[in-house]
Amino acid sequence: MEENREATGGNAPAVNRRAKLMHNGEGTGERVRRFRTGAGPWVLSLVLAATVLAGCGGGGGAGGAVTSGPTPAAFAWEPVPAASRLYYDNSGGVRDSLRVVVRDAGTLGVIWAQATSGQSSPPPPPAVDFDREMILLVAAGRKTAEEQIRVDSLAVQNLRGERTLFAVVQLTEGCGRFNIDAWPLEIVRVSRVNGPVEFVERRTRTAGC
Repeated sequence: MEENREATGGNAPAVNRRAKLMHNGEGTGERVRRFRTGAGPWVLSLVLAATVLAGCGGGGGAGGAVTSGPTPAAFAWEPVPAASRLYYDNSGGVRDSLRVVVRDAGTLGVIWAQATSGQSSPPPPPAVDFDREMILLVAAGRKTAEEQIRVDSLAVQNLRGERTLFAVVQLTEGCGRFNIDAWPLEIVRVSRVNGPVEFVERRTRTAGC
């Protein structure tokens, strides 16, 4: 069962809970998901609640429209540079499948503490100029140690009068050799866009499987 939660906040994250798009056993596929920012003081508690749930836990959906559509293949995609990849881990700090947009330092502190909580000596949160930058967190939920998630590339387009950020999220599936639980996640820094963020999700398999 696929669950989605879209939360809106002026300086708060947009959240997609357990969007099981890339591991449904139906072959390679892509889908676009849109998250809009607006106002809502309850967003931060929603993020905290989502991150402590196990990847297979239950829960109901929440309000907010989520749209899907074809991959915007004609966009001029820019790869995410290595210097923008702030953190990668699979130790279980975040055990739900999430897509989070962070536009303020307070929310980053909460998200960063949760994401790094599986480390014995968690690194400090990075310095981010939120006037010019924002943070994306992508988490895959419960996987195996072979599987990885990453923000692959970005594109900005003007749609219906709004600057929209598109982010390709790629999940690489393993060969099934190691049945060890892992919870892969990545945090990246991107240029700030105040409009909607759409995640284009892709699934690939490790070469040689």
